[in-house]
Amino acid sequence: MQALAAVAALCAPGAAASQERVAAPAMPCASVAALVEARGAAVLSTGPMSYERVVRDQSFCELETTTAPAYVPSADIRQCFAGYRCRPIERGEGRSD
Repeated sequence: MQALAAVAALCAPGAAASQERVAAPAMPCASVAALVEARGAAVLSTGPMSYERVVRDQSFCELETTTAPAYVPSADIRQCFAGYRCRPIERGEGRSD
C-alpha cells in the first residue's frame, strides 16, 4: 500500500517538474556553476524572495527560446556566472544552438 502511495505521489501533476531551490548566495561561485553543470538545470535562490532557473545549455530550454548568460550573487563573487537563462527569441533572431 505504501508503494502505491509513493507511485501516486510521483505521478501527481508538477511532481516531476518541481526542483529544490539552492541558495546561491550561501555557496562559492565555483560550486554554483558546478551544480548547474552537473544537473543541467537548477532553480537558484538569489535573495530572500527571488529565484532564477539556470541551465547548462540550450538543450534545457523550450523550443521557442534561446539562452542568455545568467549571473547570480554567490558567497565569494557578486556577479557569478552560473550558466544561462532561457529567454524568448526576439523577432528576427535565431536559436543559439
